[in-house]
Amino acid sequence: MAKLIAFTAFLLIGIPLEQAAAGSAALRIFWSETIPGGRTSQDALAIRGISLDAGGSIVALGNKGVSQSILLRPSETGPGPIIELATQGKASTIVQGPAETLWLAGLTNRRMYVPGGTMADAYLGKLDPQGRIVAEYSFHSFRFRYIQSVTMLDSGELVVAGRDGAENWLAAVSTQGRLLWQRRLGLGKGVAVSAVGDQIVAATIEGRHEDDYKTYQDDVDVRTVNRTGRVVGWQTIRTNMNNRSALHGGRLAMVKSRTAFYVLSSWYDLQSAKPLEITKLSLDGAISWRKELPRSVLQQANGTWTSCYQGQMVLENGDLLVVCSIEAQILVFRLDAKNGDVTVMSVPLPECHEGRPAALFPVQRKNGAIWIFGSRPDSNIGKSCTWLGELSLP
Repeated sequence: MAKLIAFTAFLLIGIPLEQAAAGSAALRIFWSETIPGGRTSQDALAIRGISLDAGGSIVALGNKGVSQSILLRPSETGPGPIIELATQGKASTIVQGPAETLWLAGLTNRRMYVPGGTMADAYLGKLDPQGRIVAEYSFHSFRFRYIQSVTMLDSGELVVAGRDGAENWLAAVSTQGRLLWQRRLGLGKGVAVSAVGDQIVAATIEGRHEDDYKTYQDDVDVRTVNRTGRVVGWQTIRTNMNNRSALHGGRLAMVKSRTAFYVLSSWYDLQSAKPLEITKLSLDGAISWRKELPRSVLQQANGTWTSCYQGQMVLENGDLLVVCSIEAQILVFRLDAKNGDVTVMSVPLPECHEGRPAALFPVQRKNGAIWIFGSRPDSNIGKSCTWLGELSLP
């Protein structure tokens, strides 16, 4: 099972808005596991999210087989014991809570209400440090409601964000699972949430009809929301990502440094794509800079588009690191915290992915080392390929 491979980066040159790396990066694989049967195999793994526990160790949420939710604690020596979770919901997000608890978020009680129509309730699960279920909560809706993003306030409350039917949904929940308030944030195609203190920052992909519904466009908005759920600030940071109302190809993520928020947005479908764009906001909401990463999308010879599966993290010095799986390689973008200058590197994607996309989860260890946890995306039909490696930057 275990093997050690060293990959040396390819140097990229002549990239608009991006500069090639002065040195090279390398990815050293600690171990990899391949299960040829793919997601239909009962032993296949697919990682959906990671968090760091109170001791700085990785805790990974994933699936085993088609639908069995699991927890892993991977290290240099291997994936570690697999904890099978007997949850009532399907979780796609994991975050560290107070007192070493872990919180899972996703959906539960999925059901049909008319042929072709589906409803679901939002789901939260609370686990102890050993992965045992402490409590589970659901938040009922007569529409399809699920949680995509979770953050913790200094007060200990959770703020969850997701979709409720055709709208973005934001809510605050006590640690005992009581819904404190909720609000819908317009016609929505994506949402991510973060916080500073008890001030909430929510980024949304939001649709707008104009000229008596003759035109349509999806914009990326950022709202500042206080602890009681009142919107106290609102700005648009990216306009016209998409102009067809029936499409749902938006991707959105947020990460926070000690002094700023980074909002990452992109749009993908086979017929059109918008590259990954990063907007840096100060903690009071002012835009510091905005950068587009053209190499995060690629048009194929037949005219269709390929978009990257990215993971992101803030480095100790405040720079943003984005790792992006596309065309059998991992693109590594480092964005300078001060001015957004982009340095681009590339390392080959481990061969077990067979050129298919990989879900990538970067994390910086307490000793400064950068690890990347890689997996087959949950929706991909390829064989199961899970690995852990260390990324070295020049």
